Amino acid sequence: MLRPMLSIAALTLALALLLAFTHDATQARINDNRAAAEWQAARMLTGQTDLSGPWQHNQLPLSDGRLLLRSTERGYGGDMQLLALRDGDTLTALRVVRHQETPGIGDFVSHHDRGWMAALAAHGPAATDTVTGATITSRAVLNAWRSLEAAP
Repeated sequence: MLRPMLSIAALTLALALLLAFTHDATQARINDNRAAAEWQAARMLTGQTDLSGPWQHNQLPLSDGRLLLRSTERGYGGDMQLLALRDGDTLTALRVVRHQETPGIGDFVSHHDRGWMAALAAHGPAATDTVTGATITSRAVLNAWRSLEAAP
């Protein structure tokens, strides 16, 4: 009885060590890919190809006077990372760069050019209701819009 239990424990330990090694070996590449995806989304959002410079308190002033903002909001599946473009006091665009929302239910936030996200961009949060079945997700995006629009 003891031998099978020790075998299972040894196998569990070996797999845990392999998983930890894999995590450590890939974390830097994952972070680099996430940063590259964020910059790509920022270029698409702003229409500028020469974005650079360090973020200052999640804000990046653009050469044309607009402001690129980033935020993290808690959705149903976890944290969502968002980018927004503000012109003066008005938020003109919002993109969800990364999320962990349920596929088929909350992944509508990835489609900024159609559906609910397009309606939000066109009419703002005051005229946009939450999505049935994805209330937490849509509320998170609406909250992000409001807080980014009010940011100093």
